[in-house]
Amino acid sequence: MTDGTNAQIKPGKTLLTLEEILERQQRIKEKGLEGLKENYSLIKDPEIKNYLDSTEKRKGAVVSVSGGADSTTVVYMLAALGYEVQGISFDYGQNNSKEVEYAKHHCALLNIPYLRIDVTDVFNITKKVCALTSGSENVPRFEDVVGSPEVPTLVPGRNLIFMAISATTAESTGMDTIALGIQAADSSNGYYDVTESWRSGVQKVLDENRNHPIKILAPIVSITKSEIIRIGLELGLDYQTTMSCYKGTEPACGECGECIDNRSAFQRAGLVDDPRIIQKVELA
Repeated sequence: MTDGTNAQIKPGKTLLTLEEILERQQRIKEKGLEGLKENYSLIKDPEIKNYLDSTEKRKGAVVSVSGGADSTTVVYMLAALGYEVQGISFDYGQNNSKEVEYAKHHCALLNIPYLRIDVTDVFNITKKVCALTSGSENVPRFEDVVGSPEVPTLVPGRNLIFMAISATTAESTGMDTIALGIQAADSSNGYYDVTESWRSGVQKVLDENRNHPIKILAPIVSITKSEIIRIGLELGLDYQTTMSCYKGTEPACGECGECIDNRSAFQRAGLVDDPRIIQKVELA
């Protein structure tokens, strides 16, 4: 498949016990990247192991990481697979600007180089149409917008601009891949820039670069959020130290679309609201 893997994961619950989840997280905290690779070798779910093993192997990747659950999982996936990873985050005037601190935290934990780029001026104009850049008070509750054709949390051009800057970074540092944590399931909520067709369209533009070919990898585009969570748990990702809430509040608001999606994903993955797994942890 052009998203970087030729395998799938069936819907289901994690095979890990709570104790095993916590052990894997502790291994990351104590050993960093070495602990991640140990967790990879200990993956319990054969479908997840097969999915990761089938992911396209390349030299190095610039990974656009927001600090949220999806993109942070991609960082862990590629680092576990032996990629030379360069993390990159963007300040674009988002309500949840604290999210990039979580991105930085995980890159430091895994000893991954990290860039933080300010593109706020580029996105100032989106405040007229986007709830994510115009103040947390404008972020609607999920129940108020579900089924609506309007997408108040869509940031115009965000992923496209992020990919352009990621490609510039990759070419300038000799890497051959850029990666992001889009998932096609979000397209049902009105997001157009999260699908395989969108990825392949941008890929065609990058293919015009004959001097330094760059591949766009979207390794979670075809799976659901609960399956993403199951991958991260196997690898030892502590989701308490990620931030996805559209309002950017701590603790999370629990009402926006992303909060609802995340809680539902954890439940489908077989996890109850255990504070050791789900409760938000603020960074020092």
